[in-house]
Amino acid sequence: MKKPRKSGTRGRVRGKPKTSKQAVETAEKYARALELRKQGKSLQQIADELGYSGPSGAHQALTRAIEQTVSEPAESVRRLELLRLDALFEKVWGKVEAGELALGDFILRLMARRAKLLGLDAPAQSKVEVQGNFQGLSDAEVVGMAIDETLKTPEHTAILLEKLGARGYRVTPPKE
Repeated sequence: MKKPRKSGTRGRVRGKPKTSKQAVETAEKYARALELRKQGKSLQQIADELGYSGPSGAHQALTRAIEQTVSEPAESVRRLELLRLDALFEKVWGKVEAGELALGDFILRLMARRAKLLGLDAPAQSKVEVQGNFQGLSDAEVVGMAIDETLKTPEHTAILLEKLGARGYRVTPPKE
């Protein structure tokens, strides 16, 4: 039987308040783990840098960090991101006006990100066309068939393995 969760412990580190020194240090470590992952670091690299015993510790930290981030109200996060983008824009815009035109692409990316956050862009449309008789097959079976078809060429296999490896997965190429 599951124990009922004690109320008032959400966001705490082992029963300590959210603002305890340990809770703040843990939050900073989680934020650093997220930053390293955004930089493309593997789970093992994150574990090594932050002192976790292995990739599973880094994965657990990332999972908790994401859960905490997602639990924040989306609107307050959106406002914070807009403030950050605006601050960056102000700093860079002065340099562009002073003649550093190489920063123009950066300004355009900032503007595109801001438009996306505010939902100003038209929604992207995509079309997927499936041919064949897949009646009676589960979604997993259809996806498996698509992956099998993709892996028929060595080039596609190499691309897939490279992308999985970049995301921290340990992948062994299929044996010929």
